[in-house]
Amino acid sequence: MKRFLRVAMVSSAMLLSLISTSASAQDPVAFWQMDEAQWSGEPGEVEDSSGNGNDGIARTAGYSGSLPNTVDAKVCQGGRFRGEGFLVPEENNTWYQARHYVEVPDSNELSPLATTREMSISGWVRLDNRSGTQTFVHKGAGREQEYNVRLQDGRPELTVWNVYGGSSSLSMNYQMTEGRWYFLNAQALRHEEYRWILWPIWGEWDYSVDFQLTLFDENGNVVASNSRTDESSFTGNYTNKAFNQPLIIGGTRWNGDPTNFLDGTLDELYIHDANLSRSQIQELARNTRPCFSEPLNCFSDDYSGGMLSEDWVTSVSRGPFTPQIVNGRLRMTQDATNQATAVTYQRKFPGADNLIRVEFDYYAYDDSSGADGMAVVFSDAAITPQAGGYGGSLGYAQEPDGSGGFAGGWLGIGIDEYGNFSNDSEGREGGNNGRTLDSVAVRGAAPDYEYIGDSGELTPGIDAVNDNNPHRYRITIDSRGGITPVLTVERQVAGAGSGFELLIEQVLSGQPEIPENLFFSLTGSTGSSTNIHEMDNLQVCAYKVGEIEALVDHFEIEHGGSGLTCSPASVTIRACDNADCSQLFPGSVEVNMTPTGWVGGDAFTFTGQTSHPLRVTSPGDVTLGVPGSTPGARAFSQTLCDDGSGTLSADNCEMTFYDSGFDIAIPDHVADTEVQATIAAVRKNEVTQECVPGFSNETRAVALWSEYVNPKPGTLNVWVDGDEIPTSQGETTNLTFDADGVATETLRYPDAGKVRLHAQYTGTGEEAGLVMEGNGDFVARPDHFELIIPDNPAAEAVGDDNDFVAAGADFEIRVKAINASGDLTPNFGQESAPESVVLASSLVAPTDSDAVSPDIVGEFGDFAEDCEGNSATAGIACGQFQWPEVGIISLTPSLANSAYLGTLDVVGDAVPYVGRFIPDRFDVVVTEPGEVQPYCSAAAPFAYTGQALAWDDELEPRLRVEALNVAGAVTRNYTFGDFRRLAVSDFLRTPGTVDQVAQDTNGQPLSVSATLDDGSLTTLSPGRMQYAFASADEIAYVKSPVARVPAFTPDYRIELSGLTDADGVSSTQLPVAVEPKFPLEMRYGRVQMDNAFGPESSDLIVPFRAQYYTANGFITNTDDSCWSYATGTDVALDQSGLSGGSTAVDGATGTLNAGLPGAGNELVLTAPGEPNQGDVRATFTVPDWLRDDFDGDGSLEDPSGLATFGVYRGNDHIIYWREL
Repeated sequence: MKRFLRVAMVSSAMLLSLISTSASAQDPVAFWQMDEAQWSGEPGEVEDSSGNGNDGIARTAGYSGSLPNTVDAKVCQGGRFRGEGFLVPEENNTWYQARHYVEVPDSNELSPLATTREMSISGWVRLDNRSGTQTFVHKGAGREQEYNVRLQDGRPELTVWNVYGGSSSLSMNYQMTEGRWYFLNAQALRHEEYRWILWPIWGEWDYSVDFQLTLFDENGNVVASNSRTDESSFTGNYTNKAFNQPLIIGGTRWNGDPTNFLDGTLDELYIHDANLSRSQIQELARNTRPCFSEPLNCFSDDYSGGMLSEDWVTSVSRGPFTPQIVNGRLRMTQDATNQATAVTYQRKFPGADNLIRVEFDYYAYDDSSGADGMAVVFSDAAITPQAGGYGGSLGYAQEPDGSGGFAGGWLGIGIDEYGNFSNDSEGREGGNNGRTLDSVAVRGAAPDYEYIGDSGELTPGIDAVNDNNPHRYRITIDSRGGITPVLTVERQVAGAGSGFELLIEQVLSGQPEIPENLFFSLTGSTGSSTNIHEMDNLQVCAYKVGEIEALVDHFEIEHGGSGLTCSPASVTIRACDNADCSQLFPGSVEVNMTPTGWVGGDAFTFTGQTSHPLRVTSPGDVTLGVPGSTPGARAFSQTLCDDGSGTLSADNCEMTFYDSGFDIAIPDHVADTEVQATIAAVRKNEVTQECVPGFSNETRAVALWSEYVNPKPGTLNVWVDGDEIPTSQGETTNLTFDADGVATETLRYPDAGKVRLHAQYTGTGEEAGLVMEGNGDFVARPDHFELIIPDNPAAEAVGDDNDFVAAGADFEIRVKAINASGDLTPNFGQESAPESVVLASSLVAPTDSDAVSPDIVGEFGDFAEDCEGNSATAGIACGQFQWPEVGIISLTPSLANSAYLGTLDVVGDAVPYVGRFIPDRFDVVVTEPGEVQPYCSAAAPFAYTGQALAWDDELEPRLRVEALNVAGAVTRNYTFGDFRRLAVSDFLRTPGTVDQVAQDTNGQPLSVSATLDDGSLTTLSPGRMQYAFASADEIAYVKSPVARVPAFTPDYRIELSGLTDADGVSSTQLPVAVEPKFPLEMRYGRVQMDNAFGPESSDLIVPFRAQYYTANGFITNTDDSCWSYATGTDVALDQSGLSGGSTAVDGATGTLNAGLPGAGNELVLTAPGEPNQGDVRATFTVPDWLRDDFDGDGSLEDPSGLATFGVYRGNDHIIYWREL
């Protein structure tokens, strides 16, 4: 039954508008945030945050007693429901029947369709398994069903029940993805209206309900929606319905226990007693809040994958075994002797004002000797983790010789089968005098790793002969509220069926201040006695968790191997971003260096790499290192050093300092330019500790040779004083030292890179036994870069045939690294962290202030390779680039890092004109299909077949044309100046010649003719144009006898069939259909004239009217109050049938009124006077669209009528006469 005064057929858009405008933003009647720490089956524990007291209780319909609980969810916590049940692998795959739900007692607020007639249910849902029928929320039971929002194989469905128990539903044909968050909204709007049949005597009620389902993704964007109106199922007075049943979250109660349980997580569940607009729903979906009272942030790992995730870093300091996943557990050691391993979780945990909790199952088993154990380590995150001693030190405390220990260690909790971790033996500081078997012990911070306490011997013990019964350990560090941190260690014994037992509770008052950030690590160890050590089901929780930050992969140090005690030595430090250091860490790094003596302080900051002076004033060996940095280095990474041997190794970090030698200084310079190198023979003054000359005004035979430092090897030699020098120690060269002990030599190196010049003097005679050594580094950089751009037309302005490539399309560029003499530098790009070249683009044209100049996109490949990756000439690189706009640009090459090997920038020669870049294509959108103006709108709008119709005012068809690049983005510069190469004449339109649907009397499409004038092309915004049809365009349905068909609504099309600008840019969418709107009926019309009779003494009215054709023949066109006529000029008379005298048209002008001439505006023939009798034929000259084939000869004629004056007995030859 249709409702009175209501649209019977409701489109989706209309329904959405109808629903969304019925309520403004308001508070929910129920809102379950599900942020409780846990649910235990206590009444009211699932709190309603709306303030209406609709609190729920967690329940189960399963026999296992399992309850739903809260977990990390979309906003803080959410409710986890487990469907029918779940397996617990740790309990021999025991099956727990879940059947979880939350029950909320009935209240009026939970039946909004009965109170306000409007209901909106919203919330986040994430399915773990989407199969079957699962419930979001349900209210009702038995015969008192109210509403149900459920998921059918992951497809949302809303059902409501009427007063009689009948249901009506709306479903959505969108299947949700498992493991993905969705925000689901279901709405219903109930209508009741009384319709008068005979006012005010009797009437009847109309009932209906509007449904709407909308699904949003995790960012609050709509992914699917559906809506409909039910006007038949939802009948009866809804307020007579019983509303006494509870609301069920996660299940449906038909009768008895619920069913159709949810297998997933719910969060932020709202019920409103009003329908919400889409923007209001999105606001709900995007709501968040600080989770100040939320539970710990937890990270879990059950090691079910085959490999450790990237969150973990492993290390081996002794033995061949690397920690790895074995049979679904993290194995730390094998059943083998003398192992020391470690893993670090690569997240930082703030130390102060925090609570950190680690919980795991621990397996230590073997059928042999049983040792040693595993340690849980918290270390200073500013120091790169390195594992400590093996055996009883459990990878945390010192080695037996007292060295080592876990780098940056702050606290180590040892789970110790053998009992030596608490023993004061093997170099450890403090503890018990002897072993404490099967104990948990705690040791403090580096460097002493002092004993703090232990649990004593535990029963049952820590290890076992098999791996069936792990104990579970929980370790907590609590520093909240600024207190001295408190450590607790607890254990849950396998199979005991009880909770955790407290083993250690210790205020860490003797510890150094807790570090700003902590790393969490695990270490495993065996000595001469062994066990397999494993862990599983790890959970790491904290109130505060540091942001994940990029870590330095490792550090590398380059040094000369030796230095002078009287002069600082230059040392190069690199922060590497990958294992082979081919990529440098892109961010700023602060390093803490060893040994002491770095000029300016032992901590300094750099990006990528730097050279820094180190001053050591005593002869001997020092070890260079980077023990800590910010950001940190990857856990257990080693600092690698090159001592001048060309080999990177952790064993090459030792540097020897001497009291005498050569101090060589060579300025960094442009390749193949001459510079002055100074070689100073110096020795340390024992009094001043300064360098003083070793030789004075003397000449000595000194061996000189060069070494390629970076890159290595090289190809070109160093020249000193015009002679090439070797790359290994060989012949000597006489050097003359001045009074200050300095020899000055001219040096030239034609290639790029870092090179080391070595000098050695071996004394003879009185100086026998004297050996003086030294070296000095320099960097030679390219002089400039040159670009080669194949096929670049180098256009300076817009012109024919000077286009280059489409905006965003690939084009090739080659770059050369050139020295001062114009030759290639083959070493460039071969450095250990390869140097590279970037391009800077600058807009040349168009020059308009609004023109845009985006950056060029792309990069060069490796030097010495062509664009296909094949070996090519060294010193040249090739790359594919794209520029995404229209115009002409210039390109300038420069170093990617602005400092060649840490020295100065290299800038190349600019290419002043690159392009012209043109659009890739045009995108055409019909923004206005156009609307044809009716001929007459005095009543129902219509037009006549054959009329030339025009566009309604301001409703000519309009096309939006966008110039796009390859990626589909608008090229804004296209519409500036001459860069717009699209003209009005480039728009080729093909008007349709027939209607798309309507047919003539022969079954052929009705013919249409159209005359289209040139339109206009204007700029809407940069890169966007509008083509508008001309207002003078005309469209006419061809009038012919075969077009005599009943009225119809035109379906007509004009196609944009061609669109190509002067550069050949076109559109891939062609043809584009323009389908104008015709808000009218097209009618086959005519003017019909009747025959008239009257005395010759009186004027005679000849009737006429406008008609149009219908399925039942012609009828008067009562909608025509528009046609204007003039009888005096448009009507011709044939008076040949008049016996005498004459008649004339009594001229009148007028406009039809409802298809007929108005009073006083009729067609009147004057009386011929007595005795003049006979027939006069009146013919009305009318437009073609009012003519008709009156005589059936296949052509159109003007209408005519016969006027008879006087007594007329008829024609003897005519038996019957009727109007046609």
